[in-house]
Amino acid sequence: MVTLDRPLVAPSPVRTPRRRRPLAAAILLVWALAWFWFLSRHGGVSWHYFVDGGQLFEDIDSRTGGLHLYGSRPDLQFGPASVVAAAVLLMSAGSRALILAQLGTAAVGGAILFAVRALAIDARPRTPRPTIDRTLFVAAIAFIPVWMDLAARFVHIDDMLALGFTLAALLALRREHPLIGALLLALAVDAKPWALPFVALLFFVARSHRLRALALYGTAVAVAWVPFLISDPRTLGAAGYRIPVDPSSALFVLGFGGGQTPPWDRVVQIALGLGLAVLAVRSGRWAAVVLVVVLARLVVDPGVHSYYAAGVLVGAVLWDVAGSSRRWPWWTTMTALGFFALRWLPQPLWLHGVVTIAFFLAAVVLVARRMECAEPASAAILPNSS
Repeated sequence: MVTLDRPLVAPSPVRTPRRRRPLAAAILLVWALAWFWFLSRHGGVSWHYFVDGGQLFEDIDSRTGGLHLYGSRPDLQFGPASVVAAAVLLMSAGSRALILAQLGTAAVGGAILFAVRALAIDARPRTPRPTIDRTLFVAAIAFIPVWMDLAARFVHIDDMLALGFTLAALLALRREHPLIGALLLALAVDAKPWALPFVALLFFVARSHRLRALALYGTAVAVAWVPFLISDPRTLGAAGYRIPVDPSSALFVLGFGGGQTPPWDRVVQIALGLGLAVLAVRSGRWAAVVLVVVLARLVVDPGVHSYYAAGVLVGAVLWDVAGSSRRWPWWTTMTALGFFALRWLPQPLWLHGVVTIAFFLAAVVLVARRMECAEPASAAILPNSS
């Protein structure tokens, strides 16, 4: 049985004088605003899906709306939490809902960076905070353009909610609040089903809390999804919704192109992500969980969109800042180049699929090796699991 409890005597944190870094913060803010302005000029590419979902959800008396939403529109591949968020925005803001969604999603990107910093400070007590801040600064420079593509250009509030809830859950689990962490992980699934593999984190909470955490998780997921299933059995069809396999996808490169999504695709995504998430925690590399789960999704996903890179970058920043001992955020910079910048250069269609496979294999190698940690606390993310 893997043991992930904190050391009995915690290492003394390195005390560094508090230094305000207004220049670094100002640079990141200007950088973020510039990218937000640039990408929002032709933004809202995917917002119409959330408008449709929100409006249909409000139409509770219709046989195509309300709890019949997924039965009538299986192409709406996001969860009830995202539908409710879209409906609230549309009802409260009307024509300004889009800009509010863009600004809110952009702000969550900043909150994710703060959460990563908090996790790093807690997990790496012997590392001076200025060192953490410098690594985070460089990582943020690479992260911001990719996140703004999700926030301002595509406006995928579902991925934003899934990633935001997951980072918040990691913070709760790190600070030994397993029930709060379980609820947040459930909300991530309720926002976007691909977040299901993160439930692996709950397998490692203390035995005294594990069953309650898993029960709360299951209840919160069921409360969101079961009413749709009971009201309209066609809702199950949304889980098997199939789209053409993109020639740029890793799935195509692996030999599954030329048609619709294979029927086993979603199951493999979940199973692969779940297995790698368990492996990441068991090896002491809990900070790589987001990275491996997102890459497990992409390596067998039929679609290829630039906003997919945002999830990879969240995982890369978390690993580089809170998990790795390297001062330069190599995973963040390389994934920003490979998954985002490379897309804007002329390239053969198969190259993106090959890059995705290569990063997936590198992530598997990363979590397959047990961590030899110079800072014992960095390997402990959850309460005593013995």
